Amino acid sequence: MELDNLKESWKEANIKPIMDEEKIQHIINNQGHSAYNSLLNYEKLGIFLAIILLPLSLLFDDTALVILYLTSVPFMLIWQIYKYKFLKKIDLAAMNILNVSKKITMYKKYLSIEFFIGMIWGIVCCLLFVFRTLIVNFAKKNHINTDQVETSTIILWLLSAFLFLAVIGGLAYKFLYIRNIKRLQDSISEIQEFEQEMDD
Repeated sequence: MELDNLKESWKEANIKPIMDEEKIQHIINNQGHSAYNSLLNYEKLGIFLAIILLPLSLLFDDTALVILYLTSVPFMLIWQIYKYKFLKKIDLAAMNILNVSKKITMYKKYLSIEFFIGMIWGIVCCLLFVFRTLIVNFAKKNHINTDQVETSTIILWLLSAFLFLAVIGGLAYKFLYIRNIKRLQDSISEIQEFEQEMDD
């Protein structure tokens, strides 16, 4: 790696050069730029998905689901636009390392909040979908009243829906976001360690 080679050569020369900000930014750009671009692309994809998800409310027969969906998706779109703009303002080439680190940490907190709220939203949707759609259809198909549907069947549907949501959501956040954030943070940490070595 370029950074390791620089460290080695300076140690062997037994000198303490002052590394200017331009060189530091050059290194972090080389190591973290692809991760940063990936995050930006995922946020743009989120905006696109939020837009095309709006018409999907027509697929729901239940009024409560339609209302929940139509009130939630616009907020999702606004949130996606905000995250994209926040991330876009992080200029790896112009900002110092400390500011980049603070912004990335804040972005990671945003994602944690988003995941938590998304899971709550998903649970509410699952509850409505199971109780107001699956149970009704199941009862009609079996010619029984909805209150005659066995509790074990309802619990099984709820658990299946929740586990599916949790697994898909968790994997998506891990591979799309957390992995790239870690790559960025590793680059920042490496630069900070390097600066400390140069100060010693």
